Amino acid sequence: MSEIIKINNATFDISELRATKCKFVRKNLSPDEFILEVDASSPAKEWAYDDTFEFWQNNVRRFKGKIAENKKLHSSATEHFCIIAKNGLYELEQIIFQQPSKVYFNGNLTTKLRSKVILGMNELSTKISIAEQATKILQYAIEKNADIQIGNISIKNEMLFDECVDLTCAEALYKILKWAPDCFVWFDYSGNDAPLLNIASRSNLTEKQVDTNAGNIADYSVNR
Repeated sequence: MSEIIKINNATFDISELRATKCKFVRKNLSPDEFILEVDASSPAKEWAYDDTFEFWQNNVRRFKGKIAENKKLHSSATEHFCIIAKNGLYELEQIIFQQPSKVYFNGNLTTKLRSKVILGMNELSTKISIAEQATKILQYAIEKNADIQIGNISIKNEMLFDECVDLTCAEALYKILKWAPDCFVWFDYSGNDAPLLNIASRSNLTEKQVDTNAGNIADYSVNR
C-alpha cells in the first residue's frame, strides 16, 4: 500500500517520517483532523503552522488541510512531536463573515460589507433558504482564499431571520444548520483541487457497508 504525505511542494513516504501514530478523524460541524506523531529525528518536526498538508493513499487523496499544531511532547525517556492538520472548516473559523449592506458614507447611500449580518436574508432584503445562505457564506470564504469548493448542498429546510455581529464563517454556517438538525457536512478530498464541501440530510444519504476485515485495520469506532 502506497501512503505519502505532501507538505506544500515536498513529498514524503510515510516510512520516511518515522511515525509512531497516524490517525484521521472525520467530524460533523467541526474540522476533520489528521494527527501524526513522530520521533525527534523526523523531518516532520520542521513543518510550520499553516503549511498545506495532504495525505495520499494508493494515488488517491484522502485528506487536505492546514497544519494547526506542531508541538513537542516529552516523556520520562523520549521526546517526540505531534502534528495536527485540520481541513477547510478550520479556515472558515478564521474568517469573519460579512454581508453587503446599504450605509451612508460621506453623505451618500452606498453599499459596503459589514460584519453585522442578518442570516436568512440577502442583500435585497429577500428571505432565502438555508441552502442559499450556506452557499453565500461559503462563496464569501472562498473570496477570502479559503481552500474549499462548494459541492452538493441538498437541504430544503427554511429558517427564521437571525441578526448577528462578528460571526466567523464557520459560526454562521453552524448557526443556520441548527435549523436542519438531520443534516450532515462532509468533505470530498479525492480531487486534485480544493476539497468539495457537501451538505445533505441524513435521510437522503445512501447506506454503505464497510468490510472491517479488509486491509490492515487494527481498531475502529463509529459515531452517528
